[in-house]
Amino acid sequence: MRSLSIWGWGRHTVQRYARAERWQDLVKGWPKRRSSIDPFTPYLLQRWDEGYTNILQLHREIAAQGYTGSYSALRDRMRWLAPHPDRRNLPASAAPSVRRATGWITRHPDSLTEEDAAGLKAVLARCPEPEQVHRHTAAFGTMMSNRTGSNLPTWIKAVHGDDRIPHLSRFADGLLADFDAVTAGLTLPYSSGITEGAVNHIKALKRGTFGRDGFPLLHKRILLA
Repeated sequence: MRSLSIWGWGRHTVQRYARAERWQDLVKGWPKRRSSIDPFTPYLLQRWDEGYTNILQLHREIAAQGYTGSYSALRDRMRWLAPHPDRRNLPASAAPSVRRATGWITRHPDSLTEEDAAGLKAVLARCPEPEQVHRHTAAFGTMMSNRTGSNLPTWIKAVHGDDRIPHLSRFADGLLADFDAVTAGLTLPYSSGITEGAVNHIKALKRGTFGRDGFPLLHKRILLA
């Protein structure tokens, strides 16, 4: 096992190769991970349709039936399933992860696949807060792309007008603390990208020698190369 780690193979990867009977078994990908709530989903939807919408009570009921998961997982699942008009035909694990939904919201619309765009539309239709975050994020991205820093005051005012997104309001407050620099960054064509690239290059050299590169050696490897 230690010799295989030299090639960058993890223990679980080696086990997967060892257990496979055919090479086709290795290219099908991992099976879809099931949630501990899946076996109780039909019962939960039935109770919900009967008018029992107290998540704490539903948690007690399925816990008595053998559910060992957390209350928060059940709450998040019901927030996703309950408002959907065709929820009984949804796959059991339909709710996207936080990271995936965040990627849909923050990425440029042109970079989203049809599946991603449909997932984003479903998320925005179920909760007003993500819709507001998406709207403000898109406006900020437009300022960055078009270099229209003059619109920054209007954007900050609009963010402060939405009381239900305090995290974005705190971000806007941080922009006000360095307003002139942020406006210049959203307006002027200059950036610190070249400097950041040089810094990352130096860090990579130091990591390659486990931090033993002092200034004289870095000087030779970078300036005299």
